[in-house]
Amino acid sequence: MLVLGFCLAGIVLAAAACALAPSPDMKSLSWLPRFVARWADAEPTFRNFPAFAALAFVATLFFFLCARSASGAAAFYAMFLVSLFSLALEIIQLKLPGRFFDPLDIAWSITGSFAGSSAGFFLGLLLAALFSRRG
Repeated sequence: MLVLGFCLAGIVLAAAACALAPSPDMKSLSWLPRFVARWADAEPTFRNFPAFAALAFVATLFFFLCARSASGAAAFYAMFLVSLFSLALEIIQLKLPGRFFDPLDIAWSITGSFAGSSAGFFLGLLLAALFSRRG
């Protein structure tokens, strides 16, 4: 669970750093791998989908481990919290010079949150079924 918690914290920090960077150009972030930065700059709106899908996926699995069961409620909370986080980041961009508010970013972020939580939910169910057969 500790490793998953560190992954979750890392993805939250990376998403915040990308969203709150002074420039929307990802190539300006030296810590981001070049191939990721080139892709993100080529897909400026869609890039929110995989970022928030990954965050929601890890958050869902983390909540499952905390609750010790795969539940729809944990997946919903992960999706809801990640969606709120994406909305908060987009609203903060209103006050940042060089950044701008884009409703499409919110739509792709929430869609990614839904997709990631759904994938995490089904993986959690599969893992729960596999481990319950072993015991």
